[in-house]
Amino acid sequence: MNTEKSKIRAGTDLSRQVEYWNGAARGKAFSHPLDETFLERQLPVEASILDYGCGWGRILNRLAALGYTRLSGADPSPSMLERARAEHPGPDYRLLEGARLPFADRGFDCVLLFAVLTCVPTDSGQRGLVAEAARVLRPGGIFYVSDYLLQNDSRNLERYERGQARFGVRGVFELPEGAVLRHHERPWLDGLFAGFEPLLWKEFPVVTMNGNPARAFQWAGRTPA
Repeated sequence: MNTEKSKIRAGTDLSRQVEYWNGAARGKAFSHPLDETFLERQLPVEASILDYGCGWGRILNRLAALGYTRLSGADPSPSMLERARAEHPGPDYRLLEGARLPFADRGFDCVLLFAVLTCVPTDSGQRGLVAEAARVLRPGGIFYVSDYLLQNDSRNLERYERGQARFGVRGVFELPEGAVLRHHERPWLDGLFAGFEPLLWKEFPVVTMNGNPARAFQWAGRTPA
C-alpha cells in the first residue's frame, strides 16, 4: 500500500483540508511578501491576475493598491472567502471545489501561488496544481510562486523523520491540529516547474503562520509563447 502512502492518508490535497483552513481564516497571520518591483516590471496594470489559493485576500489587496484592477481569487475555504469579500471587496472571488479551477483556458496574464504548495503534500497533487495554473495562463504568462524550503533546525528535522516514516515523502509532516503540510527540496521544485522559462529565484527568511522562523523561496517562470 504505498502509492504515496495512500495519497498521504487521503486527507491532504487542497480541497480536503478545508476544515483546518476555515479555522485559520481568523486566527493565522500570513507573511510571504509580494515582490512588487519584479511584478511591476513584468506586468502592466491592465494585466489579468489570479491568486490561486487566495485565502482572505491579503495579496489581492496589495495588488489593488498597486493599481491592478483585473483581479481574481480562488480558494477552497468558504470562511477565507467570506473574510476576503468583507475586507477586500472588488476581486472576482470563486470557491475552489475539487481540483479544477473555475476559469477558462488561457484567461490570465499571471497566476500567483503563495504558500499553497505547502498545503498539498502529494507529488501528484502538486503536479495537478501546476498543470491547472498552466492551463489558465495565456502564452507568455507569468507563474509566480512563494513557498517553503526544507528547514535545517532540529524541530523540523525531527518532524520530517516522523513524516517520512509515516507518509513516505521527505519534508511532509503533520501539525497537531491535523493538517498535513510539506516543505520542499530544490531538485523537486526544479522538476515541478520544468515547463516554464525561469525568471526569478530567491531565498529569504519568513515567519510561518504559527510564528516560527523559516526558510522560504520565490520562483517565477513564463509559459511558452
